[in-house]
Amino acid sequence: MRERIFKAEIVVVLMVAVFLVCELMFKPIIGVADNGDFARIMSTTGLSYKTMDYNERYFNFVNREFIMTLPFQKGVGYFSTEVILVFIAKIVSRIVLFNRGIFDIRFLGFLYCCLFLLSIYLLIKYNKRPIPIINIISIILTVLVFTDLGYISYFNSLYGEALSYTALLLAVAVSIYIAKSQNPSAFALIVFYIAAILLTGAKAQNAPVGIVLALFSLVFLRIENSGKWKRVIAVCVVSLFITSTASYFSIPGVMRVCNKYQSVFYGVLKNSESPNNDLEELGLKTEYVQLAGTNFFMDEYPINIKDPVFLKEINRNISPLKVGLFYIRHPLRYLEKLGITANKAFNLILGFGNYERMYNIEAKKEVGYFRMWNDFKVTFMPHSLLFIIFFFIAYAVILSVQYIKARKAAEKIYFSTFIMVMLIGIIQFVVPVICDGEADLSKHLFLFNVCFDIMFVYMFILLLELIVELGRKIKLK
Repeated sequence: MRERIFKAEIVVVLMVAVFLVCELMFKPIIGVADNGDFARIMSTTGLSYKTMDYNERYFNFVNREFIMTLPFQKGVGYFSTEVILVFIAKIVSRIVLFNRGIFDIRFLGFLYCCLFLLSIYLLIKYNKRPIPIINIISIILTVLVFTDLGYISYFNSLYGEALSYTALLLAVAVSIYIAKSQNPSAFALIVFYIAAILLTGAKAQNAPVGIVLALFSLVFLRIENSGKWKRVIAVCVVSLFITSTASYFSIPGVMRVCNKYQSVFYGVLKNSESPNNDLEELGLKTEYVQLAGTNFFMDEYPINIKDPVFLKEINRNISPLKVGLFYIRHPLRYLEKLGITANKAFNLILGFGNYERMYNIEAKKEVGYFRMWNDFKVTFMPHSLLFIIFFFIAYAVILSVQYIKARKAAEKIYFSTFIMVMLIGIIQFVVPVICDGEADLSKHLFLFNVCFDIMFVYMFILLLELIVELGRKIKLK
């Protein structure tokens, strides 16, 4: 009994749980202030602010309590699997708070904590390293990186980043469990697909991720060939494709036009040496050149961008595919944009307030501790496209060699899991500038950061194992 209690995975999970409770559940709670994105979830799930003060609603402070209203008052609204978790949290909030009509964001944060702790448990238990000291380092690094408050603070928010983070970690952890388990159950497979669907539908930006997850999951056919196993995979793969399609095509019209505007005027035309030619190539009037470098949320414009005729023209003539093809025809321009993207990578703390409003808390106060990993990346990681390309190439070569050398199906699934993470990371890096220009790049790179960190931990531990193995060989000689 004592051995069970003191197993590494249980001890670590308990320690992390205590940390999460202290940071997320006790006042003043850590969270992330609303930059305006919360409205997408609030209108669908039936939540409203308790205050009318703009400065208390947006950017400056975390709002812990919301008023519960009727959901779907404006229709289905913004499609997101996050809605499922918010509804569950609302039900729990009604029960615990005796139906006071108040929703406490900590109930949602608690659900994210549960998903996160399950992921940490599975990662530590089933991703053990054969060398004890390296296993200890792996555990420490896993905890240090993934409990960084740059990540965890999103749990007390209505941003899709929190679900993207926890769902990706859970999908990776369950996939490793399936690879390392002697007889993985169909239940584990279903949990993987639940995590995959939650991830795919968390944000419209994640829509392409569903395709990667669906194709990757076919490797599970290698370890089980029963009819039941095949049926689960077939149904869930179709569900993933449906979720991915719904996530993209259900983007509200206003948001779709906004993204298209950003991709052209705050993307293609921003700092362009030939903006007139760019507009002609994209099928837009050259008179719009005055808008080059502007974004969709400015107060004044040389042209009325709210004119229905203008908006209709943008919506009709511009699409992510068209912008993507433009960059394919102008690869150097695209590399320049990816260089800007690389410069915005690695920072998870974006200047939104991380604290509730209290007498001694100033506006937009950022969390100043337990952000070592975030600060390490911001300070010491090269913010260059060359570094990111080199890192991904090295990672791809190493994983490919390991995959090819693997003889057992379970080993191939294990290595495929980390290849999947790489592919998701690539998508999350190359897509933002195509779909939204240079707007909010750091925020759009959130899931890229998660993938990069998983890859970094994998590479670091592998390097340590190679060094130890080399040391043993030298010692034997």
